[in-house]
Amino acid sequence: MLDLKRKYSLDVKLAKLALIGHPRCPVFPEGLWNDVLLNRYIDLNKIYLGYYVLDVDYRHTQMGN
Repeated sequence: MLDLKRKYSLDVKLAKLALIGHPRCPVFPEGLWNDVLLNRYIDLNKIYLGYYVLDVDYRHTQMGN
């Protein structure tokens, strides 16, 4: 595990590309992967908001009189 951690910290961009390109990569906000790979603090609200934000439907219908 420490060997992988060392490799990730040497080239985070390459590690992130390899991770995101993997077919079994978990659904996760792309902007937070760097912090995960570098073992930094992440804001869990950003993850939860991504899952629980309601989709807004802006299509309107208007009925004629």
